[in-house]
Amino acid sequence: MNNTEEFQIVIGEICLVFSTTDWYTTTLMFFLFDKSKTNKYTKVSEQTTLGQKFKMLKEAKPEEVTNQEILATLHGFVDDAIRLADKRNRYIHDLWMFNEQLLQEGRFRRMKMRKLGENTHFVLHWTDHNVQEVRDFRDQLIALQQKLGPLVNAASGKTLIKQES
Repeated sequence: MNNTEEFQIVIGEICLVFSTTDWYTTTLMFFLFDKSKTNKYTKVSEQTTLGQKFKMLKEAKPEEVTNQEILATLHGFVDDAIRLADKRNRYIHDLWMFNEQLLQEGRFRRMKMRKLGENTHFVLHWTDHNVQEVRDFRDQLIALQQKLGPLVNAASGKTLIKQES
């Protein structure tokens, strides 16, 4: 398997893990928010990003939830979750360049567009990555997902998510 194929497989795995993590988070919000005390869950739609959901959970107050222990646990890692959600957006939505010389060296180049000030000028910023870095990011998303699973089960009072040990 060449570097391009490896990269594509890992990006695909990131997409699958991320979409499942999004489902876990939405389900957690459904069970965690006390609907008699807040309408935050009703603000979630198909267009709400995972990062936005984590920000809503970060802003949640103990009196707005059905289980304050779950909220406290979540608040212990929600900043990392927000960071990972943003990084995933960059990995998926930024532009990747594959050229033969870089591939032979095991590298890929990601392009970001950065706006300069308030005017309409943009600058291109290139960042080099390798397959292992992308794998490491995938593994960070898996670790986040594994933290969320037990919280979803606790909030729902059911075993909705079975995780391998």
